[in-house]
Amino acid sequence: MKRVQRTALWCAAVCAAAVVCGAVRADALVLRGQFPVYNGMYWNFSDNATRQQMTWAVLGRFARSDVGPLIVLARQGSGFVALKEEWDGLYLCGEYRVDGFTIPEKPVMFMPFVVDFDKPVVNTTRMRVYAAGETPRVLEDYDYSVTMELQALEDIDIEGREIRNCAVLVKKIRSRQAESTETFWLAPTIGPVKISFEEAGAVRAYTMQTYRNDRGAPGKEFSLEKYFPLKPGTAYDYRDQNGNLVSSVFGAQSERLGWQTIAYTDPEGDVYYLSRDDRGLILPLKYRAAMGFGFGTLPPDKPPLLLPARTAVGRLNQSVTYTRTVQWPSLQPMLDFYPEGEIASVVTGVEDVTVPAGTYRDCVKLCVSSVNRSYDMQREKIRTGFMWFARGVGLVKSESVSLANTYLEETPDYIFQNQKLELAAIRKVKLPKAANPPPPAEPKDSGSRVPAEKLVWQGNSRPMFDKAVDAAPFFVRSIVRKSLLDAVAERAGAGGEVTEDTVIAAVQANTPEKSRARLVGELEQMKSR
Repeated sequence: MKRVQRTALWCAAVCAAAVVCGAVRADALVLRGQFPVYNGMYWNFSDNATRQQMTWAVLGRFARSDVGPLIVLARQGSGFVALKEEWDGLYLCGEYRVDGFTIPEKPVMFMPFVVDFDKPVVNTTRMRVYAAGETPRVLEDYDYSVTMELQALEDIDIEGREIRNCAVLVKKIRSRQAESTETFWLAPTIGPVKISFEEAGAVRAYTMQTYRNDRGAPGKEFSLEKYFPLKPGTAYDYRDQNGNLVSSVFGAQSERLGWQTIAYTDPEGDVYYLSRDDRGLILPLKYRAAMGFGFGTLPPDKPPLLLPARTAVGRLNQSVTYTRTVQWPSLQPMLDFYPEGEIASVVTGVEDVTVPAGTYRDCVKLCVSSVNRSYDMQREKIRTGFMWFARGVGLVKSESVSLANTYLEETPDYIFQNQKLELAAIRKVKLPKAANPPPPAEPKDSGSRVPAEKLVWQGNSRPMFDKAVDAAPFFVRSIVRKSLLDAVAERAGAGGEVTEDTVIAAVQANTPEKSRARLVGELEQMKSR
């Protein structure tokens, strides 16, 4: 009865506003709850013209030093946005894409929670656009303004289902001397059930098909093991967003940190040592090619859970673990820092997918988010995106955006390892004979080693050493400095003499192969003549 009275009151207010031309002011409408942002919420939309699918999903959290805790809203095809929830609405704090990211000078309203029929919500700010890459550069600054108007309350019908009391919110955006309009139909407790985008005379309209909903009967379970088979000697060739062919390879089986694993090398050269336990697909060990060391899980901690053994559409899966950095290839633990890893995934639906390799029916679609935090380094690495798995085949399509987020003002955030991949071919590869890693190295006798503070740097050896340390990513420089200094001390003369060749030998022994030749060449140029 109260709902009927409230609806009637709003209808009367709308009619009065239309007749009296705004002389009568309607009460504020509270939209809180009409754009729910709890972790694992998602909406699947269909393009009204092309019937192509699009998903938005709320998955993951991270924190920025300037604005605090943020919510991740992944948007298929457009990366993700970082939102801050305040009492009066959701504020946009960043937009992160494959080609770069945009940060507002101050948080700007994304979705108001309180709005009047006759009083639009207006926000203005300056936007700064950064290019992708580990050394982000500013591409442009521009003015940005958004005006949000509550247009009406509507009952709408979606494929025979009536949804009542939808708030029609119109967002008019002005940026770069152009205007665009976004219209949202927001249903109580559900969120956006229709979205329309209009820019330069072109209109794209989407209608929600499904959303995360725990009210009905539990969804049918299925085994993800059948959608991600571990096949040693199998290579997957993908086309990326630039048309380049990149490959991932399932390598040989080997024992790593007490687990029987299969090595999976991704297009970046990183190696994931995968295994399974009663929880599902796990990651006991990972080798980072760019850093030259690994991340492993040591007892009593459990390895990170990548994919659960069994799941269902709409089920949220989460795993929080603690890993250790390990030397390579000895796998000796390093005591420099103790990162925390959080992995979350939610199955948003089942779709048919067409890629260069063909059409795959009934692919499982997941939104996946991972956050790796190193509090010692004051840094987080956030990776968010979507993945499509075909039964008996594996990963056939993916898109992701990765952000390195630092807590320090002097170290900027940056975008890295962004990819959109579509399966092009599957082929067999010949595997080398499997070999276990060497046993942990015995502690070296440091009795005869000259202490670092007593090293005698000759020629340009010290500037060369500093150059080698600075070449490492900023978040691992403390680790690189320590390990490289140990390597230099081991090679120093009896009196602690460090020559330029000593530094080069230490760099050759301690630098990842991916960047070794380039760095050694730069150090050779620094030698005194």
